[in-house]
Amino acid sequence: MYDVAVIGCGIVGAAAAYELSRYNCRVLVLEAKNDVANVTTKANSAILHAGYDPGTLMAETNVRGVALAKELCEKLDVEREEIGSLVLAFSQEDMEQVRRLYDNGVKNGVPGLEILDRAQAMEKQPGISEEVVGALWAPTGAITCPYEMTIACAENAHDNGVEFYFDFHAEKITTLRDAVEVENDKNVLFRSRYVVNAAGLHADEISRLMGDDSFSISGRKGEYMLLDRAASGFVQRVIFQAPSRLGKGVLVSPTVDENGNPI
Repeated sequence: MYDVAVIGCGIVGAAAAYELSRYNCRVLVLEAKNDVANVTTKANSAILHAGYDPGTLMAETNVRGVALAKELCEKLDVEREEIGSLVLAFSQEDMEQVRRLYDNGVKNGVPGLEILDRAQAMEKQPGISEEVVGALWAPTGAITCPYEMTIACAENAHDNGVEFYFDFHAEKITTLRDAVEVENDKNVLFRSRYVVNAAGLHADEISRLMGDDSFSISGRKGEYMLLDRAASGFVQRVIFQAPSRLGKGVLVSPTVDENGNPI
């Protein structure tokens, strides 16, 4: 019998286990793959966003989250670089979007936001396109290594007594009067007082197993081109295009391992 079962061990599940391990409770992590950080966490843009997206719960928590991530990286000795981010505008229509993002960011409490003209944007990131007319500058934008952060959280949690069970694909979840039973396809069963759903792309499936079908997840894939370290110095900031009706466009970012990373 456990106090808390965390389903999924990407960055969210590992961070939850890390936090729970600080308390006097028995915690179990159930992971469908054979290791931590084995799905989305191992292959994303590794950006700690400043938090200027409009009107969502993610935006509200983003500002606090990027500050907590800084503390977490310092505690666990995970590399993190606060290099700032730019949203580039290529037209006056883009600049209107930049101004909206700025207003959203101010409402969300993002510190240090600035709207830059072309010359100021060039100063922040030399070599940008000659078509850029301005940009949004967010100095708290940062980069890290998501799988290293996940490993660090999981190792610390394990050292503090959290138990991990891998290759566990939850197939059945039964709610009892005072506990929840989580069972896999091999009839291995664990019982816990509480469950944390950190199953990432499969969080909706876990939710439905518990009787909640209020949301669904439709995953999307992007394409990454990771440059060799010989390209170190190619870009110094996280660079976004101004979002449009077609999507968020292309982003370019360095990595903490000093690669250029156009996406």
